[in-house]
Amino acid sequence: MAATPEQAKAFSERAAAHILEVGEAKAFADFTRRDNMFHDGELYVFCYDSMGLNMAHGGNPAFVGRNLQGSGWRRAKSADRQKRVRGGTRLG
Repeated sequence: MAATPEQAKAFSERAAAHILEVGEAKAFADFTRRDNMFHDGELYVFCYDSMGLNMAHGGNPAFVGRNLQGSGWRRAKSADRQKRVRGGTRLG
């Protein structure tokens, strides 16, 4: 059964809180491992920096460290959202 939008939102909010709690390096490592609370059925966490570099990917760990810019990114239009965004919870 597919995750609901509410489940996906709660999942991404839990991931954002984890980053704030343990720091980016540990959180990104946790998100990439498959044996933790950041894998729930079809839901997993992925994180990119503002230049398209993959920092964490629970669905395909081989993506980590690769620059995936240009593969589905869009630039937010509003002035207060200068970072690139691709779904999920935006930090910063």
